[in-house]
Formats: sequence, structure tokens, C-alpha cells
Amino acid sequence: DFSEGVIRLFKELQVLMASISAALRSLVWIGLLLMMLVYCAAIFCTMMIGQSPDFSEDNEQVVLYEQVYEQQVQAQRFWGSILRSMFTLFQLFTLDDWNNVVRPVIETHQPAMLVFFICFLFLTTFGLLNLLMGAIVDQAMTVTKEAELEKATEMQRELNQVVLAAVRIFTMIDIDGNGVLSMQELGDFINSKQNLQMLQKEMTELKLRIDCRELMEVCQMIVEDWFDPDQEQDEGISLSEFCGAATRLHGVAKSRDMLAVLVVTTSMSTRLELCERGISKLNEHARQHDMKLDKILAAVEGLSATRCDMDTLERYSAVISD
Repeated sequence: DFSEGVIRLFKELQVLMASISAALRSLVWIGLLLMMLVYCAAIFCTMMIGQSPDFSEDNEQVVLYEQVYEQQVQAQRFWGSILRSMFTLFQLFTLDDWNNVVRPVIETHQPAMLVFFICFLFLTTFGLLNLLMGAIVDQAMTVTKEAELEKATEMQRELNQVVLAAVRIFTMIDIDGNGVLSMQELGDFINSKQNLQMLQKEMTELKLRIDCRELMEVCQMIVEDWFDPDQEQDEGISLSEFCGAATRLHGVAKSRDMLAVLVVTTSMSTRLELCERGISKLNEHARQHDMKLDKILAAVEGLSATRCDMDTLERYSAVISD
């Protein structure tokens, strides 16, 4: 139980285990083919090297090779029997210090064995082993695609259920049947506890696995943020808008946050438009008041000039009289 819980916890480990399980049949056949190839090659190497008298310890070329390269030629150790040859070939196709095994053979009596070893490496290391890894990778891709397809199918089925539930709720709220929900209709539906029980009963009859409280939260958010309280008459919300809000809300909390941001943004944009209109009207009134003030100032300046002319005329009259 603990191992199953760990596998479910790590999705990558689950995919890897499923891939290996699905590729197990191919792996078995590839392993059998590799073993058969190694067994046949081991028989050949045992006959050509292990049972050859040329690789005896007192052979002149073997002794010369050991003196020049300071490396002992151990033909019986590596190729003395079929099991020894199989283990040596396993070391060969895993590329584990394979040159120390091959060089004493091809540099003493049998240089033609180089062709055999090269062909063996291409068939095993670059052939069957890569085929083995390819089978695992192919199964991993298949398992991943199946998991994604299953997830997409589940999400689509859940989305269809949410849309069906939203349509049913819209029908229940739209009492007048005009195809548009008003703020009053939504508020009355949310405030009634009987509607929640009726909605749960409807979802049970329709066999929909939908949380009714989430859909009620949609209605609450629409009442709070969708409609503009400053407007006396609202346009309402249509069926498509209501279903879109319901599908966005249903699911993880991240979807709810996105819907809340969308609703608040829509409401704020509407209010900003109203503020811009109000500011434009205030600017127009201010411009009109500026024009009136300019006229008043011009009139005052005219009156001041006229008063100055009257004072000057009175002084001249007084001088003439004297």
C-alpha cells in the first residue's frame, strides 16, 4: 500500500512504471534474442580462441606480446568455456574494458576476429540494446498519450455536466422567461434556501456530479460584481454569459480567481466609462464658466475705464469754472 501511494504521488514515476509494464512483453523477447545471439557467439569464440593451441602460455607470439605490452594473455580465463565466453561477450557489448579482451586476440594470431567483434558490437550494443530502449520509450509515449486523452475526455464530460447544470439553473431563475437574468431575479434565487434544496434534487435526478454550492457562488459573484449599482436599469446576463461564467468557475481555485478577476475587470471598466463621461461633462461646465468669467472681467474693465473718463471730465469742468 505504501509503494502504491508513492507511485501515485509522483506522476513521472507512475508513467515510467506503466511504460515498463506495458513494454514487458517486448523486453522479454528482445532479451531472449540477445541471449540466443550471445550463446551462438560464445560457441564460436570458444572454438576459435579458447580451444585453439595458438593461445597456449608457451607460444612464441603470446610470450612476445606479453613482453612488449606487459599484459598477460588470458585466453583460458576469458574464452575457456561457453559460460566464460558468454560472460566475456556480455562484458564486450556493455563496453566494459572490452579493448583489453579483444586486443590480445587480434594482435597475436587471429586479426580476422576484428570483423567478428565489430559485427557483434553493432548487433548488440548499437542494435538490440537501442531497440530495448526504443521499446520502453515508445510505450512511455503511448501511455502518456492515453493518459492525456483520458484526462481530456474526463474534462469534456465534466464540462458538459456543468453546462447542463447551468442551463437548468438559468431556467429556474428566469421566471419571466425573457432569456435574460436580472439582478432582482438572481438575488431572489440566492436568498431562497428552498431553491438550493430543489437544485440538489434536480442534479440528483439528472445524475450530475456537480457541487450546487459552487454554482450558487457563481450567482453571488454575478450579483456583486457583474451588475452596476449606479445604473437604474441593467441589461442583465444572457444564457451564454451565464454558462461561460459557470464553466470558468467550476474546477480548481485558480479558475475561480480568474473568473473573479474577469468579473471585477468588466465592472471596473463600466464604472471607468461612467467616470470619463462625468469628467467630460465637468470639463464642459468649467469651460462655460470660464467664458462667463471672461465676459464679466471684460465688463468690469469697461466700467472702470468709463469711470476714469468721468472723473477727468469733472476736473476739466472745475478748472474752466475757476
